[in-house]
Amino acid sequence: MSVRRFVLVLALAFECFTVGCVAELDPDAPFAVDGADDSLEGQAGLRATYFRNVDFTSVGLTRVDSVVDFDWGRNAPASGLPADRFSVRWEGFYVAQETGPHRFAVRSDDGMRLFVGDDDAPLVESWRNQAATTVRGTIDLVAGEVYPLRIEYFEASGAATIQLRCAPPSLPGGASEPLVPRTQLRTERPAAGMPVGSTPQRLVVAPRADAYVDAANPTTSFGLEPDLLVDRAPDAYQTMLRFDVPTLTAPVQRATLRLYVTNPSPDGPAVHVTTSTWSETRVTWETRPRAGTLVADPGNVAAGWLELDVTRAITRAGEISFLLVPEHDDGADFDSREGTRPPELVVVTGAAPSPTPPPSSRGITHVGTTQTYDSNGQGLVVERPSRSVEGDLLVLILHRTDDDLPLYVDGWTRVAECFKGDNGHACGTEAMCRRWHDDTSAADPADSGNKFCADFGSSGSGHDLAQAVFYRAVGSREPSSYRFDLNRDSTGHPGWAILTALRGADTRDPVRDWSGVGCDRDDDSLFPSVQGAPGDMLLLSQSFDDAVARERFLPPSGTELFGYVSRSDEAGFLFGGLVTTRGATGTKRTGGPGGPSCKDALVSLTIVAR
Repeated sequence: MSVRRFVLVLALAFECFTVGCVAELDPDAPFAVDGADDSLEGQAGLRATYFRNVDFTSVGLTRVDSVVDFDWGRNAPASGLPADRFSVRWEGFYVAQETGPHRFAVRSDDGMRLFVGDDDAPLVESWRNQAATTVRGTIDLVAGEVYPLRIEYFEASGAATIQLRCAPPSLPGGASEPLVPRTQLRTERPAAGMPVGSTPQRLVVAPRADAYVDAANPTTSFGLEPDLLVDRAPDAYQTMLRFDVPTLTAPVQRATLRLYVTNPSPDGPAVHVTTSTWSETRVTWETRPRAGTLVADPGNVAAGWLELDVTRAITRAGEISFLLVPEHDDGADFDSREGTRPPELVVVTGAAPSPTPPPSSRGITHVGTTQTYDSNGQGLVVERPSRSVEGDLLVLILHRTDDDLPLYVDGWTRVAECFKGDNGHACGTEAMCRRWHDDTSAADPADSGNKFCADFGSSGSGHDLAQAVFYRAVGSREPSSYRFDLNRDSTGHPGWAILTALRGADTRDPVRDWSGVGCDRDDDSLFPSVQGAPGDMLLLSQSFDDAVARERFLPPSGTELFGYVSRSDEAGFLFGGLVTTRGATGTKRTGGPGGPSCKDALVSLTIVAR
């Protein structure tokens, strides 16, 4: 370790002791200690979003805070943020270690509210300008269970402080609540079967070779350049990276390919595994390896560190090669291993998951979600979530803009849809279809093989923006991926898909209720109310007719983000959360700054627990 790095570590240790810890030393160069998982997903602590105003609309900083124990005085909480009139949202999960009543206490100057579990109402709240004040609330929790936790805080003026404390059932009466430690906080819900509190090991692997190739110079090698280029036009470039994964002492829980983006792109490269051999100093366009299995497809790529989930490609020790293939004429550039910030492969290993327990009577579990995009809707391929097993329910949402979207897909059952011919239109449904393409006489479009509606009456052609929701059960010989051709003819426009896996759902008749909204006339997205019962899974699916960052539409209260896609001129979100009461769920409003009203198509549905 260099002297400069050693001093930096000491400085961070002192800051953690006096102010409060964050998970990364430097956003551009994270430093991992053996045994600590410093990636955002599944890390000890809470995801923290700091805003430059008090209404949670102007993001200034995102990071992981290991505990909530801050006394900023009259200073700004971090560089680039104001000392007054800022707000913070901490989100993650609380791991209960005892069964019984837990007394949470939040001390804050100024306002705050604390949510624990799936209840839409805060457990603790004091949303006003105030001197340092402690407010308490009690909730019954079960040992070993994991509960959603969210804190919202604002600072108006003067001193700023906030602490999160909790007294477990075993604490003697009258004793003050201790700080909630990082060991009981998680940024993501622990994976099924992963022992709560286990300590994953984090291994950072440097590339053994990397290079790009240029179609305009088909016999020239570019293996020693400081940049890696991926572009489609006017010149075509592809990039290769090779890593040697050392011997692993435990199963791989997650693998992340990290690339530093020097030139952003509205549609980043597709990442494929390649088994072909290549040499860093000799590979050319003519000898480049062929693309194999698709493992990542990031969509919009911003400047800075890009993290790509490549877990399914890392199954054992040994050599692994990736090929980056362009998907846009305005491609992306990255630092190479000769550059300032070289690529990294971060492998997190941990205890092998125990066998998945049978579904709990408490409701449905979200197993995982995948997403994909295709610029013309031809050959849309989406991977099945890797942790899904036989008996799980798969819920597929197909999205389309400026073109037809099929209402029937072989092997899947449709349960909901929303088709719009223009921004201001309400949702068009199959029941509203006046005319089918190519076969206007068919009494049953599914039997005739006709899949496309040409006229949704008051909702027009349905070409402006559309989504359709399908389901199927995971079988004993379920494929690892699914391919969909959304096109009715040889021409096509963008299509995208989000596929989520749910455990404990009724796979025979899974949908209790659904509703759609085509124009909610609000900058936020207002998902319509549906009927639900305790243990149901509420799914909220959004198509949006603009490319937007995920921070523009934050999860509605009681839900979390399951899936997200954003490309050149369109986006899709999927939120989900357990229903805790019987009856109407009520309208669900997204957080964040939102976007232009009536540019979305929204579907709410409840999935029944078995």
